Amino acid sequence: MKEITEKDIEIVKEELTLKRKEFEQLDLGLEEKLKWIGDFFNSYVSKLEERYMTEEERKSWVCLPNELRIWFYIYFPEHGLNMANYS
Repeated sequence: MKEITEKDIEIVKEELTLKRKEFEQLDLGLEEKLKWIGDFFNSYVSKLEERYMTEEERKSWVCLPNELRIWFYIYFPEHGLNMANYS
């Protein structure tokens, strides 16, 4: 796995800031918002995995480091409800 630097984290935070602004402008009900966040999460995590992980790591049970994953939950705390609903 590629070493995660402070610059990498800043890039992720900038990307999430832009998506949060986009999300805030949506006129959706709660369930639609949760779906939007879930869809974004699934596509964004895939992009981060491609950016920071090897193909072998992506095919195994290796996860993105918490230093990156936590920022999604900070910018989109509503995703915690998605995860609770999935379990």
